[in-house]
Amino acid sequence: MPIRYRLEENSLKVNSYYARVMRESTVSHEELIAALVTRTGLPAHELQTVLDAFNTELAQNLIAGRAIIVKGLATFAVSLSGKFTSPDVILTKDNAQLNISIQESVSLCEIVAAQASYSRESMAVKVPIIGSFYDVASKSYNSYTAGNIIRLTGDNLKFNPEQQDEGVFVHASVPTLRLSSYSVINNKQIDGLMPTEASGNLTVIVRARYTPDGSLRESIYQHLVSPVS
Repeated sequence: MPIRYRLEENSLKVNSYYARVMRESTVSHEELIAALVTRTGLPAHELQTVLDAFNTELAQNLIAGRAIIVKGLATFAVSLSGKFTSPDVILTKDNAQLNISIQESVSLCEIVAAQASYSRESMAVKVPIIGSFYDVASKSYNSYTAGNIIRLTGDNLKFNPEQQDEGVFVHASVPTLRLSSYSVINNKQIDGLMPTEASGNLTVIVRARYTPDGSLRESIYQHLVSPVS
């Protein structure tokens, strides 16, 4: 399957365009396990045990300040950021932000580049593109916790929160529920509170206008999202 892309105009430079990869789906943890079962023949529970152990070992080494090289995948390390007014400041969890940096493996890039092909897509109408749905509380994709923060990533997601017909909407049937409280709204990410009355398997919709008097555009996420079990 080729990598789908669109050429879009660079608003900062005349007669310049950039290629945007069409990331319209996310491989969930469960889908990854199922694919590994098919590829290796190993039982799903054994693969899950290995992945859990890998995650634990990775976290423990990062906590200790070590960089971890995973051959053929990436190098993981931690860094600290924040605003400090003196070289004598003592860093704590309250005044410093811990970040995890990931440097991709050169060999992995070479393998993907050698085997990849490309398919150009035309941009007919600008619409929101929902790439993933993430529940911050449970740290899981395509799941939600009613009353807690969910995160959408994608492209063209920015909307006007003052307009009641724009935003993130969820529904299983009528009535449709609108997320009314947001902490992040930009083209690449939306963080908002799921309505407390949300229940069951839900369809997720983003609606936005791109000019003050423009037409309302909408996109429907390709996966149903379910309550965290």
